[in-house]
Amino acid sequence: MNEEAIFQRLLALAEQYHAGRKQGKFLDYLDPETLAEELDLKKDADGDWQQLFQWIGKYLQHSVKTGHPGFLNRMWSGANLPSIVGEIITAVTNTSACTYEGAPVSTLMEHYMLDTMLDLAGFAEGEGQMTTGSSNGNMIAMLAARNQAIET
Repeated sequence: MNEEAIFQRLLALAEQYHAGRKQGKFLDYLDPETLAEELDLKKDADGDWQQLFQWIGKYLQHSVKTGHPGFLNRMWSGANLPSIVGEIITAVTNTSACTYEGAPVSTLMEHYMLDTMLDLAGFAEGEGQMTTGSSNGNMIAMLAARNQAIET
């Protein structure tokens, strides 16, 4: 299977999932043992794109439809189209915004987003940092609070 066919099939599956994200049940639940048996993740798939796409189909079938109106969670909800586009571009470029040299556009976008959020929150001389998630953000906040408490 060539790269163009792989991308076409992948995008077709993603589009199909996205189109049905608000329909039916928000989860096709299976208990862990049954799901593990259905997925058969130990199956050898070295170079087998058909097997990979079967797993993708099962992944999508048994994933929570976070964009479904019946799904409510305190931590996240469904993805919007701009965020999906951003995720795809991020995955295709495979860069990290850790340095300007390695990711000039991502670095400038991160600075712009931080400045915008600081402005919205009313911090004229503020600073910020992007984190990989809420747990990491909470840990950084606790460390900063600890350091502030120790300094005073």
